[in-house]
Amino acid sequence: YIYPYINIYPSFFFKELKKEGTDERFTLTNRSDKPVRYRIYPEKASTDDAVIEVYPRSISLEPYQHKDIKILITPKSTLKKGTYSFPLVVKEVIANREVKKRTYTQLRMNLLGYYGDLKVKVKTRYRKIGENFDLDLKNLSERIGVFSIYLLKGKEWEFLDSVILKENESWKKEYKVAKDVKRIKIEENDGKIYFESEVKDDKKS
Repeated sequence: YIYPYINIYPSFFFKELKKEGTDERFTLTNRSDKPVRYRIYPEKASTDDAVIEVYPRSISLEPYQHKDIKILITPKSTLKKGTYSFPLVVKEVIANREVKKRTYTQLRMNLLGYYGDLKVKVKTRYRKIGENFDLDLKNLSERIGVFSIYLLKGKEWEFLDSVILKENESWKKEYKVAKDVKRIKIEENDGKIYFESEVKDDKKS
């Protein structure tokens, strides 16, 4: 559940769960004009699947100040191949004298990860007519995919869009692009290229 006023970046976490541990750095920002104290903790610091460590577990921020939070997820030796979710809570701590004056805020976000060699496959269809570009994706992978799409214009790759797709989920969108686009490529958040192909006009504009 997300309530207003908590500002954290990134707001989405999806990574490979490595045996030695998977870490991430989040930035928490106080966008209000008053000092705020926050508590940060996993709903369960230790589960059947992994151990989740958070540092620091509490932060005090002056107005418009920001600080980093470090998260480490260490899989247990019994963890099996698959995808996993670990809820993380960020909430405002209210002093007794302020209870009637302050709005209680809380953020609950899921840290998502996958363990093991789960295959990634994206079914890709596209059509370009002049400046009109239609793109249709379907995630045929064994896990969630976080994909970034790029188009080659001249000698430079330009970012087009990003999409998060669950297993067997489809996605379609239309764009206006430059006429001289030459190629398309799709990467996941680890930078690995999963698809690349030449782009040709179906019909001269």
